[in-house]
Amino acid sequence: MWLKRSYLLQKVIILITSFLHIIVIITLKYHSIKYLKERIFLKKISRCLNLFLAFVISFVLMGNSIVYANEINSQKPYEKRENLKIIEESFLKGKYKAIYEYTEGDTHYKRIDEADDEFKETKSELFELVRGKYVKVETQYTNIDDKGIMNVYIDSEKGNDKNWQVNLKDNLEINNNAIVPYVNNYDWITEETDGYKYIGNLGRTALISAIAAIAGSIIGGPLGAGVGASAAAIADALFNGGNNYVYYHKIYNWKYCERDWRIIEETEYTRFYEDSYHRFFIDYTYVEWRC
Repeated sequence: MWLKRSYLLQKVIILITSFLHIIVIITLKYHSIKYLKERIFLKKISRCLNLFLAFVISFVLMGNSIVYANEINSQKPYEKRENLKIIEESFLKGKYKAIYEYTEGDTHYKRIDEADDEFKETKSELFELVRGKYVKVETQYTNIDDKGIMNVYIDSEKGNDKNWQVNLKDNLEINNNAIVPYVNNYDWITEETDGYKYIGNLGRTALISAIAAIAGSIIGGPLGAGVGASAAAIADALFNGGNNYVYYHKIYNWKYCERDWRIIEETEYTRFYEDSYHRFFIDYTYVEWRC
């Protein structure tokens, strides 16, 4: 509300300034001014009004663009997927499998997903319901390498194959005074970061893989059961909402060995959000490691 009032005030200033500028121009053109000093003085006023008007107009334009960007980023993403239903979910012989259905607009889909025990590799077959029968549309493959890069490949039945990469360790913005000792225990050190990732077009299991990798991107290591459950809940919310991005706030803690300054304990606590302003909280993950 205050932003709208501010821009209204700026427009009023522009109108008043323009009116004064017109008066000065008319005075210079149609009225005889006996003294040169008066004419010079009015011309100086005209130049000042020109500069002031240009400054106010540029500020208004810049302000409008900032408000527009903020309004977009602060909105909750449009929920284009609905009725997510997990038909089957199992973890047998080191392999994860899930079958689920959902609607997107007026179209009903089914996916059959698989992943290895660490969720580093996933496969997702997409089927569309056409006249009562499921027709295969595409197969999505993902894998995460040792550098935290997720490689995504889509094998389309129509021949429109696609591939791209997602850097699951990128886009970290360290907050001011990020590295500080804990208040209650000075052996621990903490670092807080904000980040975001593009996760558009990923299947539910690929989202679990991406969220788990983000959750343990600093510590690394296999996906734990606790992280897996949280990652699945976050993936469900993002997938059902049709989100193209996920945003998060991470708190990383570590402790050094007194003898040789090796890191002997680490924890990662990550809160996931649907928007860049962190207003729509989804869930959190927690990972820890001890030497």
